[in-house]
Amino acid sequence: MSKFFNILFIIIFSIAPCAKNSADRYKIAVPKFIPINSSFDISLITSPKDRSENYIKSADQLELYILPDERLYINKVELHSIYQTAQLSFSQSVLENYIGSVYKTVIDLSDSSFSPDTYFQILINMRSENTLNAVVKFYGVFKQNGKVLGYLVNNADSFLNFDNRLITTELKFYRPQRSAGRALQLGKKSIFEISPENIETNSLLVEFWIKLSAEDITFLRIKNKETGSIEFSLRTNEFQMLNLSSDQNTSVSIKPYFAAKKTWLHVSVHFLIDDNQVFFYCNGVIFSRYQVKSVIKPGALVFDFSNLENEKSYQIDLLRFIDLKNNIEAAFQNRSYLTFRVDSSTVLTRFRFDSNEEFTSPRDKVKTTYSGVQFVRSDAPIYARAPELNINILSSSYELEWNGGDFKQASAYILEKSLENSEYVTVYTVPADNSAEKKYSFIDKKDESSDIIYYRVKQINLDGSVVYSSQVKVGQGKTELFFLEQNYPNPFNPKTSILVELLVDSHLEIVVYNLAGKEIALLHDGFLTKGVHKFTFDAADLPSGIYLCKVSTPNYTQTRKMILTK
Repeated sequence: MSKFFNILFIIIFSIAPCAKNSADRYKIAVPKFIPINSSFDISLITSPKDRSENYIKSADQLELYILPDERLYINKVELHSIYQTAQLSFSQSVLENYIGSVYKTVIDLSDSSFSPDTYFQILINMRSENTLNAVVKFYGVFKQNGKVLGYLVNNADSFLNFDNRLITTELKFYRPQRSAGRALQLGKKSIFEISPENIETNSLLVEFWIKLSAEDITFLRIKNKETGSIEFSLRTNEFQMLNLSSDQNTSVSIKPYFAAKKTWLHVSVHFLIDDNQVFFYCNGVIFSRYQVKSVIKPGALVFDFSNLENEKSYQIDLLRFIDLKNNIEAAFQNRSYLTFRVDSSTVLTRFRFDSNEEFTSPRDKVKTTYSGVQFVRSDAPIYARAPELNINILSSSYELEWNGGDFKQASAYILEKSLENSEYVTVYTVPADNSAEKKYSFIDKKDESSDIIYYRVKQINLDGSVVYSSQVKVGQGKTELFFLEQNYPNPFNPKTSILVELLVDSHLEIVVYNLAGKEIALLHDGFLTKGVHKFTFDAADLPSGIYLCKVSTPNYTQTRKMILTK
């Protein structure tokens, strides 16, 4: 076991990005989905003995300073290594050149358990109060007999100032919404198994939200009904790192992921049947890929969330089986919504876990087995979807229309507008009637005092939460029908991107000239719908110099200067 965790930490350091500088001797990880006013862990992994730098080998202590924002509070600090788990004492302290809360803890590196091959983890358990955004900073100093030898950030040069040695981590929190409903809680002797039936697909995506009450929990076993074997077993270890194992299949890649307890994680398992591959993601990040030795049919799988022996519990929410015909990123964009909206893909079955009626009602695609489970209030990051806003440009007014969203969650809609990106003001309010067919509209008179106007719809949900539609931008001028962004990159070599935002449907011509006025390239000549359009100019066969990009509609023309440097 010790050998396993030692290797695991070496893997973490060898493949994981380390903040700003790949040479820094630490890896820090924070949860992605943290409910507001809750506790959470931050993981900091480091080594006391850097074999590449002799002066760090001699360190007998690491002084770690924790600098939290005003609305962050430290509950406890723990040290985890392959040899020990210990709670560290911490106390308020001060740091020169820093104004704010400072807490200090000390790790004794003279302990014989620390060696050049040993990595250890510091877990900082914190809680937030009434904030959606926060920052926590760390300052680590390696010392020997009180003398500074180096820093966590790999900058020992004396001319670097204090700020260069700070590790800064941003935290984001969310407000749970009533739309999350309930979650399924599995305690000891709980059984929940799902077996797909009558599913024919080459691309099966299984996704769910999970919140673990503690570390070292096996929360999913994927079994094969035909062979009786466990194809995959997914768990977290003592360090709250995701650990995926398989006795039957070969791991192609692995990237350890910090799965913090008591925060929500989104897990996705993507089976590419014909390719004999299975991809595992957590919070949209791939952490493992397996090559399957033999073809696995979706109908032969059993997804076992049972918790028969462990005293620890966990919750799952919004479990979906999807026939995925799009790329995986399209699915990730839907993970926080009850409705799955991706063209070409199909939700085969879905569990919201709001009551056991979901288990007792017959289903065509899956068979379930359950006992000993509980339905508890969920605080998962599952939100009501915002409505979709469209605009029709009339002769002297704008017609704003919207529908869609999670209409059953809506209480009212407020149409807002902004002139020249100023504050939004209310122009229309209407109660929601909570029907799928209902469409809302409002006619707003043109306001010639502003060149650009923005609209959006604010949806007030039944629980008081708020979601916004995407903003719609329209030009008020009679001729300026589009915006031409400066090409990027600029200077460029040899390719650059040109973005044009059309405010109305129109014919568009994009031509590149040299300074002599000679046409170099015709990038587009034809009709385009309103919205943002991207074009690429490839100057691989052209000499360095200045080129002009001219964009024209029947009533308006704009030109940008582009610099080619080879």
